Amino acid sequence: AGIASGMYQFVVGTHAILSENISFKNLAVTVCDEEHRFGVNQRNILTSKAVTGTHTVAMSATPIPRTMTSILYGSNIRVYDLELPAERKETKTCVYSSQSGIFKFLEKEILAKGEQAYVVCPYISTDDEETEVSTVEETYSVYSDHFGKEKVSVITGKMDSEEIEDVITRFKQNKFGILISTTIIEVGVSVKNANCIIIRNAENFGLAQLHQLRGRVGRGSSQGYCILESEDKDNPRLTTMCQTTNGFKIAEEDLKLRGGGNLLGTEQSGKNELLELLSTYPKMYEIAKNDAKVIVNQIKYA
Repeated sequence: AGIASGMYQFVVGTHAILSENISFKNLAVTVCDEEHRFGVNQRNILTSKAVTGTHTVAMSATPIPRTMTSILYGSNIRVYDLELPAERKETKTCVYSSQSGIFKFLEKEILAKGEQAYVVCPYISTDDEETEVSTVEETYSVYSDHFGKEKVSVITGKMDSEEIEDVITRFKQNKFGILISTTIIEVGVSVKNANCIIIRNAENFGLAQLHQLRGRVGRGSSQGYCILESEDKDNPRLTTMCQTTNGFKIAEEDLKLRGGGNLLGTEQSGKNELLELLSTYPKMYEIAKNDAKVIVNQIKYA
């Protein structure tokens, strides 16, 4: 009721803001944080709650292809390329496949220094006995056998919120050294003493996810490390991750690899004939865009 009446001028919330029973008196600005985790229809619901349209800010360390395309073909672009805090170092990234080599690195460079590590898996478990994709269950078994159960713990989306919070709290208190999880740690988890992340079967993840996951480490003054565990060493996404930590460059490469999707539909990636025409005939596009502005102004002041 306070939102609907305009009593509250700023509203901060989760997806709950999208529900039908939430209405605004005069919504003028929407800021969608971690916007790559929202669907097209979800973002449209938010802007549709404005009677006369809104200014929209899309926040993400790695914009997805459709967002990048929307920005590139927009008429008013602002890029805020912020530098890392002075004490933070650029995270070192590599593609590596030797399990024993990873264990040696963890023991010597991370655990021996009292630091901690994440190990991220594509799946919690699988019924397919022939699959070679790493799971949380299998990884926990391997890591706890090698390092000891007291040094390893797990969080997944199947656990209730209190369990997850308890594990993360104990991890922050350095009660154990290795946290095995799914992509549940992708956003919102910040442990400055965690300086290594191992992403198992990294070829199964998209560039936006890989970059977000890498952002979990190196958040203090110590060197951060990201190990992309994979046999697919020529994978273009993994190669990109090793070449740069710049989210904009990664997003541009993602756009090239996956295509910009459909600006008039819901597809957030994929080839689009209209967008390819815009790229092929940029001068014609500029003419069409300027003509469209003229028409819009004529309608506005008619």
